[in-house]
Amino acid sequence: MDIRIVERDLNGRKRWIICNGFKGRLGGYRAYVVDGLFSAKVVNHVDRRGAEWSRATHQVALNGDYVIYRANGDEWLTVFQMVHGALEKVDESDRRNVLRCIPLLIEEWLEVDESEHCKLPAGFGWDGDRTGSEISKFDRVEAFFKRSSVPNNIRRMLRPYILESRGIDMSTSWKQAHSLPENLPAGGIWVLWTQFNRPVILNCPVREHQLPSRLTRAMYIQIDHKNYSVSWSLYAAPRGYGR
Repeated sequence: MDIRIVERDLNGRKRWIICNGFKGRLGGYRAYVVDGLFSAKVVNHVDRRGAEWSRATHQVALNGDYVIYRANGDEWLTVFQMVHGALEKVDESDRRNVLRCIPLLIEEWLEVDESEHCKLPAGFGWDGDRTGSEISKFDRVEAFFKRSSVPNNIRRMLRPYILESRGIDMSTSWKQAHSLPENLPAGGIWVLWTQFNRPVILNCPVREHQLPSRLTRAMYIQIDHKNYSVSWSLYAAPRGYGR
């Protein structure tokens, strides 16, 4: 069995991220995760880049969840149950009970052998475009952009990177902002707000810049083109003070 599993610890509770499939020259598989009521588990992550055959969704599994599995070339679907991080094969009676509740569309999806992507169909753990956590992350960032009057051209530049970026790397709370630095370091893009609340964009690719006068807030943006991700940090002057 070649199911790709990654273990995570969320507030002391174990969970496992299961890749829904992989297609390669030497074989592959497809898998689908459901809970004890046979409902699709949430899609946690989506591989969107790389070769088409390497793109896949990933579902969250907890103890007691079922994994319906088929290796390329297999005639039959196999059913496993997650037991403390290990996938244990269920008996034939349980296997029939689980498969009886699986939608026909998923059965057909599991039976595909061609070298195409292994992303679950829309409606099974996600909407086919974005995961629930991605939608929440995107909405949170968009609300921050609007609330902070981030310039439209900066918004357009950052949006394509948001889905692939970690939420922890995209601060949206000015209450947790760092103190303003003495100088603006090179290597990124700065959005600066003065006492007049008019944002100014400053690109610092090579050298440091001195802080403009009457500066109240700043956003330092770094784009990782190789990994198609973005991160930013927020800075603020003490309340009532403009540098």
